[in-house]
Amino acid sequence: MKLRFVPNAWAEEDDAEDEARALSDAPPPAPIPGIAWRIAHLRLLLPVSAVMLIVAAVVGALTRGAVGAAGGALGVALVVFSYLLTTVFLAWVDAAAPPLIFPMGMTLYVTKFALFGMVIYRLAQAQWGGLIPLAVGVCFGIFGWTSAHIWWLQRHQPTPPVPPDPAVPAQSDGQDA
Repeated sequence: MKLRFVPNAWAEEDDAEDEARALSDAPPPAPIPGIAWRIAHLRLLLPVSAVMLIVAAVVGALTRGAVGAAGGALGVALVVFSYLLTTVFLAWVDAAAPPLIFPMGMTLYVTKFALFGMVIYRLAQAQWGGLIPLAVGVCFGIFGWTSAHIWWLQRHQPTPPVPPDPAVPAQSDGQDA
């Protein structure tokens, strides 16, 4: 007896005939809705991020010179890159295969933070002068992105598009060909 995955359930497989019958009787998969509604908040968050990057660079330059400007801007850029990658990737996974959101999301998070940890570790080993502004830029980026996202969510209710009901006949516009 083998187990095979069926969306939202585990079913026992007695033999190949049952599996073939189950697959042939299954309705065709619904079309995958686009990801536009899942990433609509980026229209606000990306411009906010650009402003945060400029502010972090200016503050870094005023406090630590060119190295501080680079560190502050890099900190905000890391957060924006991380959040943007996560948003787009998970929106795509949610549209294509919702049961895979958790494992794909965890894989992405582990990979991202391992890479970020290695980069920051190397910068610390090199005793780069922009490390403190980078850390402040990361905190500023996290606070700014999260605040803007909360603000956007308070004013918008993102809802997935509703596919047409196949049981309801399409309405004619009165012009039959």
